Amino acid sequence: MTAGFVALAQIITEFIFIYVSFVLLNSIPFERFMKRPAYAQLMKVFLAIVMGYVISLFFINFVTQVQALRGIVG
Repeated sequence: MTAGFVALAQIITEFIFIYVSFVLLNSIPFERFMKRPAYAQLMKVFLAIVMGYVISLFFINFVTQVQALRGIVG
């Protein structure tokens, strides 16, 4: 695969997983545990960014490793 396609795929997966992480984190009532609700919302955003990045990195790395194995086996 070309480097441009891999970069585009990684950017798209990062945005998708960040969005999914944010939607899932919104179901957790952080406001109940924190003193200021604005900090809870900010924490959700930062956690979603971190989780989305790590999951997309795992996904892209997994695809790269499968391609490397296909070169060894096939």
